[in-house]
Amino acid sequence: MSAGVKDPLGRTAIGVSVTYAEKTSSGWQGKQEIFFDPESYACLGQIRDDGEIVSARAAWGVVSRPGGRP
Repeated sequence: MSAGVKDPLGRTAIGVSVTYAEKTSSGWQGKQEIFFDPESYACLGQIRDDGEIVSARAAWGVVSRPGGRP
């Protein structure tokens, strides 16, 4: 775990590294870093060691009914 790293969108985050020694079901193998917000611990995104951004969450919200948009 590393504090004070930058997520895929350049925000300050907590980074957790995971190394897949064997190929995953999708055929990928190697290191992946998952980023969390240092205050809420919400997941901000993921990046692989080959530099590919797996995901990046720019915004989220709460709605009062299924299918609603914030």
